Amino acid sequence: MFTSRDIQILERLGMAAFVIDSDNVVLATKQISELPFFSFVPDAPISVNVRRTDIREALLTRDSFAIMSPTRERNFQVDRFTEENTLIVVRETTSKVEQTEQVNILIYHVVHEIRNALNNLSLSLDYLNEPYMSKVEESIDRLDRLSQQLTDFASLSQLEPEDVHLDEVAKYIKGIFDVPVIMQREGTWRVNKKLLLMAIKNLLDNAVAYGEDPVVFIDEHQISVEDHGPGLPPQVLDRLFTPFNTTKSVGLGLFIAKKACELNNLTLDYKPNVPHGAIFTISLPIVPRM
Repeated sequence: MFTSRDIQILERLGMAAFVIDSDNVVLATKQISELPFFSFVPDAPISVNVRRTDIREALLTRDSFAIMSPTRERNFQVDRFTEENTLIVVRETTSKVEQTEQVNILIYHVVHEIRNALNNLSLSLDYLNEPYMSKVEESIDRLDRLSQQLTDFASLSQLEPEDVHLDEVAKYIKGIFDVPVIMQREGTWRVNKKLLLMAIKNLLDNAVAYGEDPVVFIDEHQISVEDHGPGLPPQVLDRLFTPFNTTKSVGLGLFIAKKACELNNLTLDYKPNVPHGAIFTISLPIVPRM
């Protein structure tokens, strides 16, 4: 006979489970139809549109079922084991890859809608007077940056390395930013170029928007983005590379830069610039000498 002890063991293994008797009464609790579905389907919430009666029917009669949420489809498998009573085990079978792909599709859709709205706003600027025009332009720039960061976030994945010449990196920076680039020593890195440039661009976006007089230093082992602005406030330092950790901007730039570096087997470090400002350095891994 199955007991609550079996349920506890399965729940610790990440599987939702419950026991019913021959009248479909859940062991030591209420009828299935009266239970919130959150209690026996893992990783709730699922969707506000799911009916309990549909969940109940699936748990009692089907071997698997799917639930559509606003962002993705989740798939579940149902296993039943019968002795004097019946143990029902619910396991989510949605793969992590599938979940990631569905979220990325949602992100691209949101970005598309944001950019359509921004285009319409930009076309309307001629009809505005100050100070409203400046405020709208500032909001457009902020939303445009958010859309680019969301696109970068959705693009974060392990990509194949290639030979990246640092002089090409310098040319890329000069092509999109009006900042000094000081090549101290040339070299070639075996990394993914897209991820490297993504990290550099997000660092420079922050330096240009919130620092002063940014400059890039490149040598064979590291790339540094320095500025002489006010620096980072103390309250953001403990969670520096976490998303939405910000007092001014959208809050994804440093997080994306850090993740892009990690996927490239690179390190990204911060230190304050003296007397004021910030220095972010992308470095190749240190290979110990034999």
